[in-house]
Amino acid sequence: MNRNSLGVALSSGGSAGAEQSEGSRREPESSGAAAEAGAVSTSAARPDPELAAKAKRRTFTAEYKQRILQEADRAAATPGGVGALLRRQGLYSSHLVTWRRERSQRIQEALAPRKRGRKSQRNPLEEENQKLRRQNARLTEDLRTRQWLLDLIGGRDTLERFQSQLPDATDLRFLFSQLKHGRSRHRKKAATILARKRGISNSMIAATLRSSRSTTMRYYKMYLEAEPEKLFAWNTTRHMGVEAQSSARTQRILEVLHHKPAAFGINRTNWTQHALLGAYEHSSGESISRSTLAGILRRAGYRWRKARRVLTSPDPSYHEKVELLLKTLRSVGENEMFFFLDEWGPIQVRKRGGQAYRDDRATIPRHQCSRGSVSLIAALSAETNQVTWHFLESKDSNAMMDMIEILYNQYHTKTRLYVTWDAVAWHNSGALLEALDRFNEQTRALSVGPIIELVPLPTSSQFLNAIEGVLSGMTRAVINNSDYPDAAQMKQAISKHFSERNEHFRNNPRRVGKKIWEFDSVQNFDASRAGNYKK
Repeated sequence: MNRNSLGVALSSGGSAGAEQSEGSRREPESSGAAAEAGAVSTSAARPDPELAAKAKRRTFTAEYKQRILQEADRAAATPGGVGALLRRQGLYSSHLVTWRRERSQRIQEALAPRKRGRKSQRNPLEEENQKLRRQNARLTEDLRTRQWLLDLIGGRDTLERFQSQLPDATDLRFLFSQLKHGRSRHRKKAATILARKRGISNSMIAATLRSSRSTTMRYYKMYLEAEPEKLFAWNTTRHMGVEAQSSARTQRILEVLHHKPAAFGINRTNWTQHALLGAYEHSSGESISRSTLAGILRRAGYRWRKARRVLTSPDPSYHEKVELLLKTLRSVGENEMFFFLDEWGPIQVRKRGGQAYRDDRATIPRHQCSRGSVSLIAALSAETNQVTWHFLESKDSNAMMDMIEILYNQYHTKTRLYVTWDAVAWHNSGALLEALDRFNEQTRALSVGPIIELVPLPTSSQFLNAIEGVLSGMTRAVINNSDYPDAAQMKQAISKHFSERNEHFRNNPRRVGKKIWEFDSVQNFDASRAGNYKK
């Protein structure tokens, strides 16, 4: 028995028991560590059954494919050799089929004939882009050209602008005058010549002017072959050739035609073809057939027509006043306007008749009680075709001055307003002229507003006042076949008619009148002597 320093006796068994118990207490730790080590070794030896998160597709290079195909061709001689190769490489027979097809295609492409020379470096997308750019530039230029032609026809260009754009163009002033003041056909001719001088194609001109290409080409050909005055002559159609107008025979026949038959001893007041043939043979010593005579007269524009009575003027200064009117119309500037003035009425408000589509015959009482009367004064702009009007109680000089003040206030930004009216007593009264002079003096003193200038018409020449036709059309539209209950209803209908007319010509610009814009002069003495005033 052993004792320790404290005098406690410990037996060997107890000591062993204590060590054993201590060892027994640590035994589970050593067994747990061994189990953990065994688990780690087991997991390392056994493969992981979980699949990868994302499979990676195998890729094959061209060298690998070529080597496998060569080995497969050699293994084909041995039974089972190809299958062993596929199993060893982890491939399928479909790989061999696909690779053999690709190899055959590449061999055919390599053996195909090729174009000699350097390969093109052009990019198809860049070529398409360049093509679209050129097309866009061409369309933009066509649009700019078409807009220039529309401005040309609309009369929005000035002579100075034409001179800057066409410095070497001949007859520019004459062509611009026809374009500005000529009738519709003459404006087309002038626009065709100016556009061709600018280098615009014939097809573009024809499309913009809404004419056939042969017509515009004929205009330009006539301009190159003959003088501009002949292009703008009365008879420039394709059926009236130059030969028929310039031949000596035609001139002699027309000279005989415009003499009275009594001058050749023929007791008639008008010509027949037989009488004209005899007079021509007697005067010229040449005999022609009746068909030849009929052809010459037809080509010269003469037909068997009935004469009609027309309104003429007894004014001794008729030609001077008409020439002043035409000269003023053709010289109106950009900041100037020309107006035709006239009164209408008084018209009694009652039931009125007129032509209309009816299913029965309407009757209008001869005796009716008046429901009132309507009078108005209107002004028509020669350039814009717009009507300015107001209703009045009586037609006198004061009403004319009221209308002038309305035009002054409506167009106060202009520098000059030309006014023309017919030659009735109150239009030329001394009181009106004095009031107009005072009005202009006040305008000059203030330096604001337009100056009013009168352009008188000859006596009994209502046919020169373009507003007469406008008032006549209004009468046919809203007065004939009417039965207004009072004057207010009639005034409302008249105002609506003028408003709709102004709206129409704002959307479809057109100048007033046709014949009044044309030149009225004889340009050739021989034609005048022969009576061929249409030339």
